Amino acid sequence: MPSGIRKAQLNRHEESVRDYITSSKLDHRRYDCYFNLGLIYGFVIVKDSLAIVYLEMALEEKPESQEAKDILDDILRRNISI
Repeated sequence: MPSGIRKAQLNRHEESVRDYITSSKLDHRRYDCYFNLGLIYGFVIVKDSLAIVYLEMALEEKPESQEAKDILDDILRRNISI
């Protein structure tokens, strides 16, 4: 299991973020890294601006991802209603 996932499961989210960013820079499963960063920022750390950035990057890697599109739409709607 990748380090970022293990750390997220242990509620070590800031460490998990660092691991995902490092992994994405190494071109290792970039979509998964960006998607997971979007989830962490969107629902755990709750920094929607970063969640949006990373989910958009995930969609650049895998434009057909309906899951990433749906989560991005949810976060965007959440920000419109504020």
